This record gives sequence, structure tokens and C-alpha cells, in this order.
Amino acid sequence: MTATITMPSTASMAAGDVAITNINMIISVRHIPKKDVAAILGKFPQSFSRMLKIGYPWTFDDMVKVANYLGVTLNDLTDVNLTAAKVLQMQKTAVPDDSGNGGQLVAGHGFEPWTSGL
Repeated sequence: MTATITMPSTASMAAGDVAITNINMIISVRHIPKKDVAAILGKFPQSFSRMLKIGYPWTFDDMVKVANYLGVTLNDLTDVNLTAAKVLQMQKTAVPDDSGNGGQLVAGHGFEPWTSGL
């Protein structure tokens, strides 16, 4: 059975409410457990569930932590045109961050271009 996610219209929402709507969508589309997101904020899952309701006043620090954990920018979170398809595309093109170098790709020895010594 396929579930359809219906999100409220974000055109007339405040930026914080757009971000909450987009966080809900990202968590849902990527199948991220809410308890994991709650943990990075140092909150109980029940408290985090309340934070996911439209109108809840988030701190800027919490918004940044969640954006970093989800691998998106604050601009992505406040994008009124963010769709599930865009979320999936961002996930496909994201650089894995399990390398210990912040997701930065670094070429190994011997991969310098021939002009690097000029």
C-alpha cells in the first residue's frame, strides 16, 4: 500500500512554520526516526513531537542542529517550494559524512593535476 503525504500550503506561512512543515516532510520521506532527531537536540521524543506542530517557537540553534543532522541548509528548510521529490533528490546527491572529514572529498596522493607544480 502506498501512502500519500499531504502537506499544508506553505505560501502564506511564516518562515518558522514553513521550516517545521519541511522538517516533518524530510523526516517522513527519508524514514528518519523522530527519536534520533530528538536525541541530537537533547530532548525527549515527546518534546520533539510537540516541536513539530505548526506554531511551536523553535530556537535558531535547534533549527541549525536539525538542518545539519538532516543534511540540508536553512534555506532548504524555509523553501516554500520544497517537495518530497526534491528531498529525495537532495538525499541522492548528498556526500556521505561518515568519513570523519565533514563530508569533504579529498583526493589521495598522486591525484594532483599536472599543472599543480607550476
